[in-house]
Amino acid sequence: MNKEIEEIVRGFKRSINLVEKPERRMLVLASVIMFITGVLTNLPAIILGKLVDTMVAEGSIGFSSIFPFILLISSIILIREFLTVIRKYLVENTATQTEKKQTLNAVEKLLRTDIENINKQQIGSLHGRIFRSIEGLIRMLKLTFLDFFPIFFSALAAIFIAFSQKGYDWAKKVNPFVKIVKIPHGVDLKKFSPDIKALDLDLERPRFVTAANLVSYKRVEETVKAVAKLKKGSLLILGDGPLEKEIDELGNQLLNNSSSRAKRGDLIDNEIATSPACISYAESIAGRRTPRNDYKQNRYLRLKVPHGEMPEYLNSCDVFTLVSEESEAFGLVYLEALACNLPIVATDDSLRRELIGDHA
Repeated sequence: MNKEIEEIVRGFKRSINLVEKPERRMLVLASVIMFITGVLTNLPAIILGKLVDTMVAEGSIGFSSIFPFILLISSIILIREFLTVIRKYLVENTATQTEKKQTLNAVEKLLRTDIENINKQQIGSLHGRIFRSIEGLIRMLKLTFLDFFPIFFSALAAIFIAFSQKGYDWAKKVNPFVKIVKIPHGVDLKKFSPDIKALDLDLERPRFVTAANLVSYKRVEETVKAVAKLKKGSLLILGDGPLEKEIDELGNQLLNNSSSRAKRGDLIDNEIATSPACISYAESIAGRRTPRNDYKQNRYLRLKVPHGEMPEYLNSCDVFTLVSEESEAFGLVYLEALACNLPIVATDDSLRRELIGDHA
């Protein structure tokens, strides 16, 4: 199935590359019209819903009150059909122009070709291959812009699923005509629970934990700096990413611990950092030997762990923190920490207030 989809995508790209700039602009205009007609297709249902709400609220309603709704729906349908005619004209005209230009290009190249080379080919077979290719190009354009894209844009304009009130408000502002549904993320409370056994981490209390992809907008380095300002306590980072080296260096410098990067349990080779503390910890997790106690407690540790093992680490800590930028769309890890009954330190914005409530 994937091979067929990849072949269709490649065919579409080749078709677009063969279309010249004037025809491409017409196809772009047709795509814009398709999106507008997609919105108009869904408007009558929304208007009918408002009409029903009005009838239910008023109990009875006369024709004079219904007539504006009918007039509006009729106008929308007429405008939609008018735009559909324009779209079809643009696509058909583009297909015709492209077919003519590609045919002329093929004939021009044939006329410039050495006759002896052409005679070596089967003329009928050569003619068939050339014009079947052009016919396939035109069919691809028509299937895409007359059949697939209209349905795609109608579905795109039909509904928007928001994961938070912030996303809902944004979508309502961008397109007030689209149907918006708010469906928040959820957490499996059987997997994330304070009842799951905690690990015996050799980290100083209180333990702060954060779980994130180590990229700039997560601002994990700010968490490292904040924990370093405390007189006691340690930081556990669950995750890796492009900034892992810089964050490890910062953690080592501010929290007085050597490089710490390990994979837990049965991950391949138990990739462990060079710190004696980290080596002892990771080896004890992997069951290699009993951890040593002849070194002082750590204040910094970073591990890459499977998602299914995160509850054990969350329950081993005292506070969860993630101070990512306001641009973050949701943050499922906040809910996972809440499910483990951890207090949370987070960015003070509308999204985090909605997700965390009084637990921050």
